[in-house]
Amino acid sequence: MGKEGLFAGIDFTEPTIFNLKLQKPVEEVAIQKILEKAGYNKDDVESLFAVNQTGKEFLVSIKGFDDIKKRSQLLETLAESLKNNLVFRNVKLTLGDIVESLQSQGAGMQTTQTFIEAEAGEPIDTSVLTSELTQQGFRGISVTSQSNESSSDRGRKLKINGSRAALQEIKERVKDTVSLPGMYSVGDGSVQVALKEGISKKDFIDTLIRSVSLKTLVKGVYLVNAPSQTFAIQLQSLSAGKIQEKIKDDVMKKFENLLYKEKINVSFEEIKDTSAGTDAGVADVGSAKTVQFRMTLSKPLKKLVIEEVLTAAGYSGVLEGDLSEGIEYQTVKVVLNVENKEAAKTAIKSAFEIPQPIKRIVSIGATVAGEMKSRAILAVIFSCIATVFYVWFRFGDFKFGSSAIIAVIHDILITLGAVAVADYLFGNMKIDSSMVAAFLTVIGYSLNDTIVIFDRIRENLGGHGKLLTPQLVNDSINQTLSRTLLTGITTIGVLLALFFFGGPEIHGFAFVMLVGIIVGTYSTIFIACPMLLRWKGLEPERQVLLGQTKKS
Repeated sequence: MGKEGLFAGIDFTEPTIFNLKLQKPVEEVAIQKILEKAGYNKDDVESLFAVNQTGKEFLVSIKGFDDIKKRSQLLETLAESLKNNLVFRNVKLTLGDIVESLQSQGAGMQTTQTFIEAEAGEPIDTSVLTSELTQQGFRGISVTSQSNESSSDRGRKLKINGSRAALQEIKERVKDTVSLPGMYSVGDGSVQVALKEGISKKDFIDTLIRSVSLKTLVKGVYLVNAPSQTFAIQLQSLSAGKIQEKIKDDVMKKFENLLYKEKINVSFEEIKDTSAGTDAGVADVGSAKTVQFRMTLSKPLKKLVIEEVLTAAGYSGVLEGDLSEGIEYQTVKVVLNVENKEAAKTAIKSAFEIPQPIKRIVSIGATVAGEMKSRAILAVIFSCIATVFYVWFRFGDFKFGSSAIIAVIHDILITLGAVAVADYLFGNMKIDSSMVAAFLTVIGYSLNDTIVIFDRIRENLGGHGKLLTPQLVNDSINQTLSRTLLTGITTIGVLLALFFFGGPEIHGFAFVMLVGIIVGTYSTIFIACPMLLRWKGLEPERQVLLGQTKKS
């Protein structure tokens, strides 16, 4: 609006309500279009009024008005609500004879169509005439235009369709003129209304909503042919996305010269007709010759971004092809003037520097890192506590749970040490959120392995008088050893593939998992089970060794 020389000032009465002052009178519909260009569509605008302005013409947007079958009924309802102030004009209407014609319906079937050809003294809206004739009591009729423009709903040459009885009644009752309300459809689901006396937009809306039928159907009302210099505008409260978009635009405008700009490399390849060996893209446009190029970008961009950059470079409208809005393209076709194609290519290459106010996070500050570290430690501690209670509940003995947790702590410490050594030797092995997830996964894997052996120990205890012995633990380990080794080797194979071929983004995750699975597999056998025996050694009367008898 500032570029158009219209803006004069703005006064806010509330955060979303303001008075817009202009340097010269402007139509209300034009203000709505300017707001849409600024990013505020009709849903964002709660209300828009010309201050202290009245008018005799209004544009009304009605839900369902695009449906031809509903249009006549809607016009009839609208005319009824405005009848006290609606302009009526007499239009000359010459009626022809009643005609019956056969219409083919396909499959060899034919139907009879009955109609009257009519000619109006001026172009009229067929829906308005249909509505008026229906109000006069002629049911089951419809009016269509015989205009050469098939999409037009207005015309002078008309066709009135209906039953012979209804058409005969029209010929008898309708004479030389017909009185039509001052309404006509303007497309886009809207109808323009003309009144006898000028009223404010508020009074016009109040009149409409008194009708129960129209109250929920009216989508918008605009004052027409009554320009104003001051408008009262109320906007909807902005969503979080809209606020972020506005902040980004403001930041980019204020710090345009200081923002990081991403350089997009651009290359051009002239499109040639390989079969003929000529330039297939060369064409004459008026007196100038143009040539077609294949423009390749170093990074895919959306169609809108490419168009904005080309327009900023001074070459709007050179982009060719039917490109979709939401898809990113790395190669597109452009058409340039043959005479200045080199200058154009240079200018376009220079223009592909796109401001990026928030490029990426390149480092994590101490506060964020400390918070992340604390949460990771808490996650490990709480998972260990939950595991102790779970194993205690499942096996009915606290010593099973404590033995499993000791093995888990061993696994975590060994894996942390391996990460520290790897970072010291190779670098770039920092603990991040994916590595924390890997540590928690290692805890789950190690516990699962341990519980499998403990479960077998519990089963074997049933046949040994519930006496835990080193021989029983050894037998239980041997019975589950094949399962433990097969599971571990299979998992390690997958992790090796992830580590070497998965890319640098998941190196840390794969490394922690790889070390953790190896350590977790042997800790189940060599840490958890011996610790279980050690705990049980605190109760000698329940510890019976192979080949020995219990002393009295």
